[in-house]
Amino acid sequence: MVEAIADFKRDDDGRAVARYPALEEVEHHFQMGRRDGSELAVIITGLDGFRIVNDCMGPIEGDAVLAAFASRVGQFVDRVGHLGGDQLIGILPNVDAPTAVALAEDMREEVAQTISTPVGKLTASIGVADYPDAALSADELLYGAQTAMYWAKAMGGDKVGYWGEMTGNGAWQRPGLVSDPVSALAAALERKLRAGRGQLARSAWYAGKVAAELGVRPDERTLIENAALLHDVGKLAIPDDVLHKPGFLSEREKAAAKSHPEIGAVVISRLPQLAGAGPIIAHHHEHYDGSGYPHRLMGDDIPIGARIILVSDAFDAMTTYRSYKSVISLQEAVYELRRCSGQQFDRRVVDAFISIVGREGLQALHWSQNRR
Repeated sequence: MVEAIADFKRDDDGRAVARYPALEEVEHHFQMGRRDGSELAVIITGLDGFRIVNDCMGPIEGDAVLAAFASRVGQFVDRVGHLGGDQLIGILPNVDAPTAVALAEDMREEVAQTISTPVGKLTASIGVADYPDAALSADELLYGAQTAMYWAKAMGGDKVGYWGEMTGNGAWQRPGLVSDPVSALAAALERKLRAGRGQLARSAWYAGKVAAELGVRPDERTLIENAALLHDVGKLAIPDDVLHKPGFLSEREKAAAKSHPEIGAVVISRLPQLAGAGPIIAHHHEHYDGSGYPHRLMGDDIPIGARIILVSDAFDAMTTYRSYKSVISLQEAVYELRRCSGQQFDRRVVDAFISIVGREGLQALHWSQNRR
């Protein structure tokens, strides 16, 4: 029997909206598993190209496709429900990672073979996370499975991702599928954020250049570059309908969005090679004058890597296209950095950044993603 564990409806504009009782459901089973010493797996699956179906066929037909999708998933998972949009979540008590991944592979094949629409056949990208091997909390089970799903989409879709392989912490892994956890997380994050091509790589390149300009040691410089690449990794835990919501956020939604630096530090702590990047990621929204978040740190109490990322990310946001804003010129962006220098930004970091721009120009910075 298929039992829904999340409500699903459409708002007045036809957008898919979901409540999130799934977290409470996962938390319930997580607490039971921790008490009993039993295993728990979570599967999150999303249709590849579902937006095309909605755009071409309309929301009513799109809902019919989602219903067919849920029916196929329900053949493999007893407790399944809508998580939001085209994403379904299944909870598997007393199931280990190899069994959950094998089940997800069967599910993937079933969807690919049986769901057909006027715009073509559909496939599914599926993510798996499990306790206790790959995830240590109910929250990590959810965002780990979703991250693995986004990784599968980033790899071309019609694949199964496993959170334990992405962090290198799983006791069981498929050899050779994820060779570099940092790159795997970056691919999943770029997909989750709907980021433009090279956006994350540019942030890392900027940060490395500024760190070198400031005389940061090579080993610390590498850490700062990787932290810049994944500085928004905590957004993997933010629901899509909050992360991509058009217009203003409610106070509750703002609080959820502002939680991403500290969540990111927790995620990064799961990667042994990046454990030292945690404080950088936790504080990349702190302002030099103490007006930032999450802890209102001031001045040199903010890690130098965090101060560098704040400037680099602000500059990139101003000078490249984002769906929510227009692009401004190099001169205007430099003016904004100088205007906020000593307040939002560390003056030394701004001076170093502007020196690089003066020597190499904006073009050199914007083709940086081709060098990574």
